[in-house]
Amino acid sequence: MLDMDQKLRFQGFAENKNLPKGTYTIWNYMVYVMDKTHGLNLHRLINEFGFPTIETVGKEGMEKFSILVLHQDEDPSLQEKVLKECKFDAEATAHLIDRVHVNKGEPQEYGTQVLFSFSEEEINIFNKNREFIGLNKLT
Repeated sequence: MLDMDQKLRFQGFAENKNLPKGTYTIWNYMVYVMDKTHGLNLHRLINEFGFPTIETVGKEGMEKFSILVLHQDEDPSLQEKVLKECKFDAEATAHLIDRVHVNKGEPQEYGTQVLFSFSEEEINIFNKNREFIGLNKLT
């Protein structure tokens, strides 16, 4: 699932990069449909096998799972459940925490959702939080 996720996203970004912001193309809809399909599959897998762990799917499996969950913006309850139930590395955890906050209209803690511009004060807060969990500082 992750291979398809990444290929479609990168191809869509490449095709849309010169279009005005807010312009939607077939690529946007393809990503939306893919995310919905992956969301259904993630729910099915969790219902059938439970939440994954490093012991059951390995480090690479957890990394892939975290990215797929990160892209489930239309299902914030799934993102929140996974955040509570799964243990990811610091970087994946920071990404998911920030994504959940952004989807709720709350401020980020680590500044991982870089589609936003940040004030100097926010960057200082992010860097303090990032240092605490072992992530590199934002520049």
